[in-house]
Amino acid sequence: MKISTILLEGDAGSGKTQLAKALSADFNLPYTKVTCFADMDKSDVLGSILPVLSEKDKSNMVEYEYYPSEIVRAYENGWLLEIQEPTVIRDAAVLMALNSALEPDGSLNLPTRIVHRHPDFIAVITTNRGYNGYRPLNEALRDRVQHAEKLDLPPKEVMMERAKAKTGYQSENVLSLLAETIMLLDETARANAIKGVAGMRSYIFWVDAVASGASVQNTLYHKVLYKITTDPQELAILEQALVSHGLTDKFEELDIICHSHSDGENPEVMELNISEDGEYSAETDQADKNAVRLRKSEDSGGHSDRSSDENTDVSSNDNGENGTLFYHELDKSDTNELQKKEFRKQLNREARQSVQGSCHEEIKLIVHRPEATAQNREEYHNMAATLLPVIRELIRKTNPLLEHEVSSEFAKSQLYGTKFCADRVAALDFRVFARKRPPEEEPSLAVALRIDESASMSAFGRLESAKQAAVALYEFCTGCGIPIMVYGDTADRSKLEQMSIYAYVDFESKDADEKYTLMNIQARSNNRDGMALRIISDRLLNAPQKTKLIISISDGQPKAMPDYTDEKAVYDMKDTLHDFRPKGIQFLAAAIGQDKEAIRELYGAENTLDITDLKQLPARLVQIIARFL
Repeated sequence: MKISTILLEGDAGSGKTQLAKALSADFNLPYTKVTCFADMDKSDVLGSILPVLSEKDKSNMVEYEYYPSEIVRAYENGWLLEIQEPTVIRDAAVLMALNSALEPDGSLNLPTRIVHRHPDFIAVITTNRGYNGYRPLNEALRDRVQHAEKLDLPPKEVMMERAKAKTGYQSENVLSLLAETIMLLDETARANAIKGVAGMRSYIFWVDAVASGASVQNTLYHKVLYKITTDPQELAILEQALVSHGLTDKFEELDIICHSHSDGENPEVMELNISEDGEYSAETDQADKNAVRLRKSEDSGGHSDRSSDENTDVSSNDNGENGTLFYHELDKSDTNELQKKEFRKQLNREARQSVQGSCHEEIKLIVHRPEATAQNREEYHNMAATLLPVIRELIRKTNPLLEHEVSSEFAKSQLYGTKFCADRVAALDFRVFARKRPPEEEPSLAVALRIDESASMSAFGRLESAKQAAVALYEFCTGCGIPIMVYGDTADRSKLEQMSIYAYVDFESKDADEKYTLMNIQARSNNRDGMALRIISDRLLNAPQKTKLIISISDGQPKAMPDYTDEKAVYDMKDTLHDFRPKGIQFLAAAIGQDKEAIRELYGAENTLDITDLKQLPARLVQIIARFL
């Protein structure tokens, strides 16, 4: 059987398009391509009927003509067609139009006729893996592919040969070292779920820069690392991999060898030599009057190892009247503190309104907004470092699910589209078509995590697992653009504070440091679960998302002074769940203590997670969120 439908899947720069062009040259077929985009619809695949003014008739009569797409032209005339990035198309129904066309004896049902596949037609589908906007390729379309190739980085020897041919650079040692670096960075990025790519393009650009005399170490950042990521934590992971394999030292040695300067020569100065006839001269002459010396500015080269935290204070300097330097310090405004104070007041006000008319109405309540400390930041980064690789991989797999694949709404009154509207024919604006609206981009889920901070949470590592779950859930949700709030609660801290709510993270907050306050989660006193869930549920109702999920991590039954226990507490819990479930709130309980059966009775068996191994709690919760999408 003739192979006429090919799938090439791999990272950017792995040679997919070059391979498609090589095939077209080898088969002596015209090459053409179509690059897919998110809002592509069937008219972009099959072509469109458009209104045009007749050139023959001068009466300005409008005629409708069919204009084929590039896909149809290649299909009908027997060309080699490269279909680039079909996985970015948000409407899955668009690609289904190609299913029958890719059959060996397939056809396309056009608005004006049926076109049968030309026997010479070859379709080469090229797609990247796991990039922004990526969706799994339609299963029916993938099944029609006759041959598939998984393109990754080639062997080091092949990388070096390609770089030689492309740049003309011949140093085997340098080419080998740079190729090893690219391969290591590619492996490290994949292992830590860093979405950027270290591929052939970066390698060739880096080699070209080094061949021009640039520093190996400095150009590493601009040609490779910053193309992978600019996130400080991810850069630190990649830099650590280079250090652990001894590559950083090799870069320094290579720079010393390649950029050693003779006595009296300033490495910060570049000299251009112009001969008397005005032509550029490669010969250098220290006394040449026609030489133009260009000095490199202080901020023009290299990578700064200084942390951005060291430069957070904004200041400038200038000369005073007597020539001495003075500094203009930017006064720290109290605006942020006022905003935090007002937001805390708002939360307290709303919390008291939430419990009015309930059995908690007379309970003395305070909502706290903990402040982040330097120790909190350090502890958070240490905890997140162990969780982020798994979380990033889950984010990569989840992001495509956040956008609806099929849009059922049509935008009418369009000049072209997939649907002809007969009721618009009499209109003089020629807008007689309807076109599918793009699917919504925003995730339709909002999440709240409630953590029981009763004293019993300090036992058996429950508190540490709850902290890890909070960090994992926060990083996952923010990475996917899902609004999240993380609240803790305890009861009976004092007679004046019978109920304490700790609003660690809130989706309406503008405090960039609030995630670090999750490290303040701790075991305190009793637990008044019904009151906490009522306040959190009422708060979550403010989110515009359609699906609202509350996850409660608890190790025991509700119990608070003076009599909030047994039947009264059970009745209040069930009454709270009954009040908010019809409003669209879904409740899920993670039972991590001895009272699992009692918690299951409160929430329902189908809404309770029995966490036997606490180490699995963070990953389980993140997987649950992905399932709700």
